Amino acid sequence: MSPKDRMFQLIVWRENPSEKLQIYQLNTVTYGTATAPFLAIRSLHELGVRHKETHPLGAKVVCNDFCVDDMLTGADDADTLKEICVQVSDILSSGGLQLAKWYSNHPTLINGNETDKVLSFNDTDSTKTLGMRWTPKSDIFRYHLDSSFTDLSPTKRTVLSVTARMFDPLGLLSPISIKARILLRELWQNHLAWDETIPMQMHTRWERFKENLRNLDKVSIPRYTNSSKAKIQIHGFADASTTLMAAVYIYELIRMEK
Repeated sequence: MSPKDRMFQLIVWRENPSEKLQIYQLNTVTYGTATAPFLAIRSLHELGVRHKETHPLGAKVVCNDFCVDDMLTGADDADTLKEICVQVSDILSSGGLQLAKWYSNHPTLINGNETDKVLSFNDTDSTKTLGMRWTPKSDIFRYHLDSSFTDLSPTKRTVLSVTARMFDPLGLLSPISIKARILLRELWQNHLAWDETIPMQMHTRWERFKENLRNLDKVSIPRYTNSSKAKIQIHGFADASTTLMAAVYIYELIRMEK
């Protein structure tokens, strides 16, 4: 944090009520400030730019394959993937940053046969990324939603809370989540208060929706894998009704001849 701006990050503190209040000045950027997301990502990009000549593979990944503090990347072969890991670790270490965990679907990396001590791959069943669970060995995505919502009263506040918890950037759960969004829209149209019990007809629909959520753990989606040796065609479809509109894009991979 620039010294001239540190006076705006003051913390009033004391260990117990009998002590005098002390004022501390925070010298680092605080998570939660308006500029924090930009500065975090901009810092990563700056590290990538500084090392693009010495670490070209890692610099490209640092600049393009991060979503906040999660890195999602890959390669067509294990040797290239290992080199990416080494270069990315070197780049981030130069800025005082250390990646905490590595996961891979490649058997040699999962089993811990990597030769470089910088790399430490995790052989766990799954890891969470962008709202999903990824199982490296089987290379599939799964979803999990906290079941605590089952005991909540059916109100507009509850419907909004559960809908907001379904973080689904890829839209794979849209056939399920759209029902909750339609219900939430109708609750607003009926001018219901936040904690008012919803009408019986809507209550029945809400119970059916919750039943679908209880089976969310059974949904498994194979991870889409692209290759530099494949040609891609994109097919788009769209439709609409008085209730909603939808668009679907299908990626078709055509293997290229060697």
